[in-house]
This record gives sequence, structure tokens and C-alpha cells, in this order.
Amino acid sequence: YNYIFPSEHTIIHVLKTPNKPWQADQVIHGLDPSTHTKFYVPVEMNVKEFMKRIGCDDADDKKNVVYEVVEKGNGKWAVGLRVNMDDKDKMKGNLGKFGWNKQRNGNLAGGGRPIVWLWRENQE
Repeated sequence: YNYIFPSEHTIIHVLKTPNKPWQADQVIHGLDPSTHTKFYVPVEMNVKEFMKRIGCDDADDKKNVVYEVVEKGNGKWAVGLRVNMDDKDKMKGNLGKFGWNKQRNGNLAGGGRPIVWLWRENQE
């Protein structure tokens, strides 16, 4: 079989820390590959499916939460958008509706935007 790849992808890095990265005592360096997992994700992917694929698999949808975070520098992070699997309307949409689109490729010099950084709650 041949596989037809989606035409647009985004780059998403998921931090692997059990603690909220935006807490003052946290230092997480994005250049250290051991701190996160990197994904090349189709923009058309449904948000709920994506969240399941990165480990948001609690039977209680209220406990399946991801946060978009922004690297501030020197290992510090700021919290942004919160996505909860309990929000059924958001779960039906695709990643592009959150602005997680092909421009989020990290190629700032080439007109791109920063990659998407996420943190998943309830990591063990």
C-alpha cells in the first residue's frame, strides 16, 4: 500500500516534566532533547485524537488537559492556552483552529513562527 500524507503539518514539542513548567522553581531547557518529545503532526488532525496520542487517556475527560507554553529564555516558561478534553466543541476541531499550523515550524528567518510547545497535566 502507498500512504497519502496530509499536505500540511505542524511541529509540536511536548515537555516531559511532571511539574508545571511555568512555576518559578522550574528550569527546563528546550535545547536539551531529554526534556521533551518532538512530533510532526498533520494540521487536520482532530484535537481529541492528538491529545489521546500524547497520553491524555484518563477515563475522566476533565483530567485530560494540555497547556500551550512559551519559552521565555534561561529555562523559564510562561503558560498560555489551556485545552481540556471535557470541552466537546474544541475536541471536534483540528489543530489548525488553535493556530497550530504549517507556519509553526520554527523557521523564523524564513517567515515561519515558533514551534508549538505543550505540557500535559497528570504525567507519571
